[in-house]
Amino acid sequence: MEFNWFPLTITVIGGLIYQLSQKLIPSEIHPFASLACTYLIAFFLCFIILLLATNLKFTINNILENIHWSIILLGIGTLCIEFGYLYAFRTGSKLSNYALTVTVIVSIFLVFFGKFLFNEKISISQYLGIIFCVLGLLLIKIY
Repeated sequence: MEFNWFPLTITVIGGLIYQLSQKLIPSEIHPFASLACTYLIAFFLCFIILLLATNLKFTINNILENIHWSIILLGIGTLCIEFGYLYAFRTGSKLSNYALTVTVIVSIFLVFFGKFLFNEKISISQYLGIIFCVLGLLLIKIY
């Protein structure tokens, strides 16, 4: 299977925009007010894209019919990520280290979730990658 650069590119661009904008939100703005505005903007953008992608044939009922327990968990997880980053940056975490730390820790957990929840195989190179990730975190002294 050929590697698809499009989703990676979109994710990287989104990640850069996300991290930089999180760091730049003024501390005078209440964290949940900024999150509410963020979600409102994301909602409208998603809704517009959804309407354009379905030739304006998608309705609110279609959206409500597609609510699944995993989407509810995704919403909870998204809120935790957003608030966690915002709170970390407001309390002095470094942009250069915090995102890396979160990504490494989440990635390590996902390797094992993949194995135990989805029967994915873990290769020797993945185990070595986990070791290098942990060593990397120790090298940049993130506690």
